[in-house]
Amino acid sequence: MKNSKLIFILFSVTIFCSFLLLAHIQKMSMNMVAKSLHKGKSVVAKAEVYYQTTGGLMVTHFTSPIEQVVITNSKGEYKNYDVQNNTLVQSMGLDYSSKNSFFYFFLSGKTQDMGLTAFGYSLKDTRVEKEMVITTYLPPANSEIKLSKVEIVHENYAPIFMGFFDLKGKPVQKVFYSNYQETQGLRLPMSITEFEYLPDGDSVISKRTYSDIKINEQVNSAYLNYKIPVNAKLVKGQE
Repeated sequence: MKNSKLIFILFSVTIFCSFLLLAHIQKMSMNMVAKSLHKGKSVVAKAEVYYQTTGGLMVTHFTSPIEQVVITNSKGEYKNYDVQNNTLVQSMGLDYSSKNSFFYFFLSGKTQDMGLTAFGYSLKDTRVEKEMVITTYLPPANSEIKLSKVEIVHENYAPIFMGFFDLKGKPVQKVFYSNYQETQGLRLPMSITEFEYLPDGDSVISKRTYSDIKINEQVNSAYLNYKIPVNAKLVKGQE
């Protein structure tokens, strides 16, 4: 147990020092290609993603298959504007918060726990296997999501895996972070692959590939300052 605590403390200090190095980043943008596969059907979407650390403003400009502008922030204020049809969907909730995005985790130094402790998860164990640090977190007792544990695996102080397990110990979701790239002291995974295991035994595979990182003055702020037309037709919000 003493070794586990020492590992966790040293690991925490390293992550915090990395966060201090990122304090100069105010905004960034990346290109994204998102692919999902379910029941043999594939869907591909392309977008430009913009993130501003102040207020956690995140804007995703989808260019295909349809043009949309999705705006959210750290408070969970969500807007989805369909450019062609001039329609707007609005909603609010923690599920929509930009604090759930990997941009927030990496730019705010939350890669140690990937935001779990903020949602009431507690650290159970830390161990080292083959130069990888594996941490196990337990969900809060009053959690509506029925999980037995969440595991995060770090290699070279960067997360490479995050797994969510049900009460029987079976995985319900696996997330893999790979193809890391460093820009101005910032290391980000250029590929994020998710496996969601459905109750009927089927699964959904999603992969997001990022490219063309821009930081601060390199960022075109047009979409960070994007204004949805005042005559956009408001449609029913998402639940």
